[in-house]
Amino acid sequence: MSQSLSQVVSADHAEVYTLHESYLVSKGDVNAQAQHALMLGWAVGRHAMMEEILMHPLQTRAIPGQGAELAAIDAREHEQIKEMLMQLASWTEGHGPGTIEFDNLLETMMGHLRRHNDSEESADLPLLDSHLGPEGSARAAEMFGKVKQFMALSRLVFSL
Repeated sequence: MSQSLSQVVSADHAEVYTLHESYLVSKGDVNAQAQHALMLGWAVGRHAMMEEILMHPLQTRAIPGQGAELAAIDAREHEQIKEMLMQLASWTEGHGPGTIEFDNLLETMMGHLRRHNDSEESADLPLLDSHLGPEGSARAAEMFGKVKQFMALSRLVFSL
């Protein structure tokens, strides 16, 4: 049985939360926190790009009248999160993972991200699924997975 777009996107949200939890439980190990912070930043950025590439156009096309507005709101929220990601990515020695400054910004970003994701999961995604229908939602979920796989491969290539 194929999954809906809501299910696939929600599972991706859960993966991000797991990476955040990994960062938190590695407190005291700066090297581990730095690694988890990089993986978390990559996952959040990748997820936002996947939504912008796939979900925003789908919302605009599939939900008459309201879809473009939902995509615009989502894009604004993504912009705030991406700005915080850029600040986190530009950390310097002594101001990076494990420091109060870094951790506070990370928690602020995660708070924004959780509110954003909760709204998507409770309202935006079910609405999109209903407009796409079961088959359309399953096709969109499959495409989401393919884009995610491609982005994972490109991360691997660029890290070599």
